Amino acid sequence: MDPAANRTYHYWHAFVPDVQPGQIYGYRVDGPSDPANGMRFDAFKVLLDPYGLSVSSRGTTAARLLAPKAITPPPP
Repeated sequence: MDPAANRTYHYWHAFVPDVQPGQIYGYRVDGPSDPANGMRFDAFKVLLDPYGLSVSSRGTTAARLLAPKAITPPPP
């Protein structure tokens, strides 16, 4: 994401076409895994929006969401 276009002060934002109010979503972020330098990216984990109004689960267990990258998540 481009900080000039997608950041206002400390807030990141993006426009997603066709998203309607009430849409259920989460974030997955991928990058290097280097905890010694503060980088703990894990694309298998779902990140919540800190400004979200609620949390929803459609039968997904917390273990699948929190499993480390080395564990392959079971099929849905």
